[in-house]
Amino acid sequence: MLQIGIQKVEKQKLKEIITLRHGDSEAINFGNNTFDAITSAFGVRNFERLEKGLDEMLRVLKPGGKLVVLEFSKPRKKFFKGFYHFYMNVVAPKAGKWLSKNFPSY
Repeated sequence: MLQIGIQKVEKQKLKEIITLRHGDSEAINFGNNTFDAITSAFGVRNFERLEKGLDEMLRVLKPGGKLVVLEFSKPRKKFFKGFYHFYMNVVAPKAGKWLSKNFPSY
């Protein structure tokens, strides 16, 4: 995935301002209070130890900085579960194909 990301950054001519790195969510290789903002979209679900990973994110975040995490969880209530499955199996793939123009990925 990292190699694909690097290729995308190069294709968009953004490699002078975006650097992608391999790392460990439980041992982020930056000093305390380094970043103004941290974002994660569908990433924290892959943390081996969620609390440790979130603690690391907060450690490298400057005081007053913003941490934004986008995740979905599977609902337990029947009504919401049906809506969730419809959205994830019908709406999201179609929107992804349309927005990304990368039909095979979806």
